[in-house]
Amino acid sequence: MKRKYGDARNLSKITKKRVYLKHFNNTDFKGHISLICVDNITEPINVNIINKQMCLVNNGYYWLLQYPKNENYCLMSMYNDKKQIIQWYIDIHSGYEIGPDNVPNYNDLYLDIAILNSGEILLLDEDELAEALESGDINEELYNLANNEAHKIMQDIINKKFSIVNTTAKYLEIMLEEVEK
Repeated sequence: MKRKYGDARNLSKITKKRVYLKHFNNTDFKGHISLICVDNITEPINVNIINKQMCLVNNGYYWLLQYPKNENYCLMSMYNDKKQIIQWYIDIHSGYEIGPDNVPNYNDLYLDIAILNSGEILLLDEDELAEALESGDINEELYNLANNEAHKIMQDIINKKFSIVNTTAKYLEIMLEEVEK
């Protein structure tokens, strides 16, 4: 299982970044938020999604990571240097914690959901989840948790009940105010 951190410490291509962390207890969001401002990267990170080349991180890009309280996912909103949404990326996990350095972190449960800026919804890495169960990296309980959570979120997205995505622009601006202080 891969451990993920709210400061992108695992991404060696990012050579200079600023990270801002804050806890919120608002009506529209309760939990922790991490804003990563990418100042320098060795090379852009590009992916091919549905035969379309997308740049996910480059100099001047922003990643807003929301860790909702008592939920089993992290929502990463990826913005370009013009603060335009590239995609929303949802990592399924079994719960996050705050480390001694105050950085949110969690064990990734393999399944991911991408909501492209075109509105397309993709369930990703089902094969990795199955392999993790087969190899004993996760047990059946975590396998079921990941599947159930991912399918619940996808239904909520389809039914327009996954309202956290409607808060990302607001919280990007709130967190950017912290940058300017």
